[in-house]
Amino acid sequence: MSLEDLKKQIPFKWRVQSFSKSSQTASCVAYVDARDVMDILDQVVGTENWQSDFKEIKGNLYAGVGIRLNNSIEWVWKWDCGTESNTEKEKGEASDAFKRAAVKWGVGRFLYDIPIQYVKSNEKKTASNYPFVVDDNGQKVWDVTEYINKKLGLNKTVTQPKQQVKNQEPAAVQTSENVIDIQKRKDQEQMQKDFIAVKNGTIFQWTNVVKKWLDKKPELAGSESFDKWALKYKPEAKDEVNA
Repeated sequence: MSLEDLKKQIPFKWRVQSFSKSSQTASCVAYVDARDVMDILDQVVGTENWQSDFKEIKGNLYAGVGIRLNNSIEWVWKWDCGTESNTEKEKGEASDAFKRAAVKWGVGRFLYDIPIQYVKSNEKKTASNYPFVVDDNGQKVWDVTEYINKKLGLNKTVTQPKQQVKNQEPAAVQTSENVIDIQKRKDQEQMQKDFIAVKNGTIFQWTNVVKKWLDKKPELAGSESFDKWALKYKPEAKDEVNA
């Protein structure tokens, strides 16, 4: 077995994380089902070489995923706790704890690289209401996963039959990579527009754009490619700015 294979991208879906109180907007995040986590464990380590367990510590439910490495008699365990869901609290908490424990083995870790998607909602969030996602025509969206994939230009659903996942390269792998690539391309295009807009301006305006993008994407700091790319559009100005 190769535990690195547990880090492979698996089928994922989208769910609403929160609704905005200031605008008719919903933020959506990618997630995986516990069943798909079980499937990748079965495929990589074998059904006989992994197990799960639960225990309560100081009122918190912890789940553990144990893996028997190289057919040894000893099991290696990794644990984490979960949070209750809005529906079926106990079941949701157990499922969340299980998936969090699996993340420590690498399962589903790719989700952290998938950008949050923002979609329209029918109204702002208040203390007394619960909005829902709507399309560009104001119609209620019943399947958020299908809707977001369509907006991103992804024709294939990320939830596939199990036999397809086992017998061929999962479309979910291609899908999640596409989501990341699309977001990176959008960021690059917007970044270029921002720099071009201040090319003939002042060094102060240019510096503000640099700070804006470093605040938005901290990973750009110290990047040789970013520095070289940003300098391409640096204005010929005499203004001096104290950073």
